[in-house]
Amino acid sequence: MQQSLLQKSLNNQMARKAVSTLDFSRLRQAWVRIGLTTQPAERDAAEAAVRKAYQAAGLAVPEKVVWCESPFSQALVRAIVLDPHFADGVVSSMWVNVKKTNGPGIRDDIKDAFCSSMRLFDTGAVKQRLINAIKNDVTAGMYEHMLGTMNESVRFSATDSVWQSIWHSVWESTEDCILTAIGDGIRAAVKAQDKQVLEDTIRSRLTACIGDSVKTTVWDGVMENAWANIRSGADSKARVSAWKNLWEVLQKPIWENIASPIGEHVKTCASGSAQASGYGQHDAYWLSFYAYFREVEGLEEETEQITGLLDLAKTAGWFTPHARVCWVSERPRTLSLNDKGKLHSSDGPALTYPDGWQVYATDGALRFSSVPQ
Repeated sequence: MQQSLLQKSLNNQMARKAVSTLDFSRLRQAWVRIGLTTQPAERDAAEAAVRKAYQAAGLAVPEKVVWCESPFSQALVRAIVLDPHFADGVVSSMWVNVKKTNGPGIRDDIKDAFCSSMRLFDTGAVKQRLINAIKNDVTAGMYEHMLGTMNESVRFSATDSVWQSIWHSVWESTEDCILTAIGDGIRAAVKAQDKQVLEDTIRSRLTACIGDSVKTTVWDGVMENAWANIRSGADSKARVSAWKNLWEVLQKPIWENIASPIGEHVKTCASGSAQASGYGQHDAYWLSFYAYFREVEGLEEETEQITGLLDLAKTAGWFTPHARVCWVSERPRTLSLNDKGKLHSSDGPALTYPDGWQVYATDGALRFSSVPQ
C-alpha cells in the first residue's frame, strides 16, 4: 500500500511537471510572437490598455493618447515638445503673426493692441490662420535646431517621411493647448496691462499640457508591486522555474537582440525620451513571467495591476507616459533576423517602421549606412 501511494505521488508530480513544461512552451511561443510581430498596432485596444495601466498605477487617465509611427519618431516628438526652444518659438511666432493679423499700424499700447487681438482671435478663421502660421514658423525653426543637435547617424535616419510623421505627432500633442494658451494669455495680459503675462501663460501651459513623466509609476512601480505579489502568492520553486523558462529564455531574442539595439539608436538623438519609455511588445520577455502566474497558476488578483501592461504589449509598440499625454508607437513593418535571432540584412534594412525609419544591421551589429561595411 505504501509503495502504491508513493508511486501515485510520483506519478502526480511527473504529470504536473509535464503540464508545466507544456504551459511554458505554449507561453514562450505566444510571447515570442508578441515580441517579434510586425502586424499593425491595434489602436483602440492599445488606448484602452494605456488607460487601464494609468488607473492601475493610481493615476488619472491621460487626456490624449498620441500615436507615433516609430520609437525613433516618438523619442523626437517628446524631445521637441519639452525643449525650451519650442515654447520660445511659439511665443516669437505668435508676436509676429498677431501683428500681421492686426496690420502694420498696431500700437504698443497694451490695452488697445490686445483688445483688438482678442476680437480677431475669437473668430475661427483668424485662429486657424494664426495656428497655421505658428506651426510653419516653429516647424522650420525647430527643424534647424534639432539638426544642430544630431550626429551624422541620426540625420541619416531622420528622412523626410520620418520628419513628416514627427511634426504630425508634435502638433497633435500641442495645437489645441497653444490656441487655448494664447486666448487665455491675451485676456490675462489685458487685465494685468502686461504683455509678459501672455508669454508666461503660453510657456506654462505648454509645460502643463504634457505634464511630468509618469514612467516610474506606470511601468516601474507596477512591475515592482506585481513582483511583490508573486513572491507572496507563489512558492519559490514556481518562481524560479517560471524565471528560467520564460523571463530568462525570452530576454535574449526580444530584449537583447531587438529592443536594446533600437534603444541604443534612439538614445543617440533623445536619451531622455528612451529612458522615459516603456517598451510595449518588447516588454514581452518579462511580462510572460507574470502571464504564467495569471493564466496557469491562477493568481489573477495578484497580477490584476499589471493587466494594462500585458494588454499594451499585445497591441502596440513602445510608449512614453506623461501625466496628460501618452505617446504610443506603432509596431515594426518588417523585421529581418539571422539564424541566431539577431538583426541582420545584407541587402537592405533589418528593421523598418511605418514612418520610413530604418535600422541597418549585420549579424546584430548596427550600422548607420545602407551599405554593409
